[in-house]
Amino acid sequence: MKKVQIYIINTNCQGFLKDCLTAVANQDYYDFDVTFIDNGSTDDSVQFVRENFPQVEVVHHIENIGDYKALNALAMRSGADYIAILKPDAIVENDWLREMIAVMANDEQIFSVSPTILYQHNPTRVKMAGMGYTLGGTAFGLFSGKNVNELKQKEVFAAGDCGVLYRRLMFQKLDGYDDNFYSVAGDLDLSWRAKKMGYKNVICPTSFLNRTFELGSIDNETRHRLEARNNIWSIHKNAPQWQKFLTGWIIKGARSSQARYTKKARSAFKKGVVEGKATAKRMCRKSKTKMWQNMKIATAQTKYSFVNLVRFPK
Repeated sequence: MKKVQIYIINTNCQGFLKDCLTAVANQDYYDFDVTFIDNGSTDDSVQFVRENFPQVEVVHHIENIGDYKALNALAMRSGADYIAILKPDAIVENDWLREMIAVMANDEQIFSVSPTILYQHNPTRVKMAGMGYTLGGTAFGLFSGKNVNELKQKEVFAAGDCGVLYRRLMFQKLDGYDDNFYSVAGDLDLSWRAKKMGYKNVICPTSFLNRTFELGSIDNETRHRLEARNNIWSIHKNAPQWQKFLTGWIIKGARSSQARYTKKARSAFKKGVVEGKATAKRMCRKSKTKMWQNMKIATAQTKYSFVNLVRFPK
């Protein structure tokens, strides 16, 4: 059994697989295996990987069962020390894995380590390193635009969904991703649950990757619907009652943000809100987190809220 199990989740992204898998194969850390999970592709992705990267294990789903269900089916049975998640449009640098493992090894309370995602056109600037989360229910990438040489290792609210390294035992203790989230915002929910357990989500300023098109496995309208629905689910599952009340009013007063969407996207967003409200109560879980831990999380969210308003995360 290798120390790290890398999962690459794919739907119809054959054109990106050569660069992605070649970069993974060129890591200067060698104690890992790669599993390619094809989730309902109708192109030749599976055949391409089997013919050109025979060392990679291939798991093929005929239908798209959702990224999180597909990942859980394997990750919950893994015996590796660490689990890494990649998207097919990600190109990692050769020390991507080694640098994150070094961070993870320094603190047994670390659950996730997020790499630094760089702008493709300007690799001296950070595109995203971990995620913040506002009291209004909006997740956003942290440190956007910051000079890469100024970025420091620090704890963040949540890990992103690409390039992240998880501690396997903690991942399984948390029951992995929530399958109900399908393919959107499950990473945020997982990180939030980890924080409630007292675990840490941190960023690694010396582990780098580029993403070309931020590819996903679903169309844009479905993504808008699931984002709206899953944001409500995350709040009801994870926030203390007083925070749910406050967040509800913030969301109610922020509906004008839909103006930036197309007509179809606005319609999908509204459907997601309706679906989220209708099912949030039965999705809600009682929090066993101590009040002090809830206060620490809420304080972090408030800080991110103000930072997000001026659109320059620090």
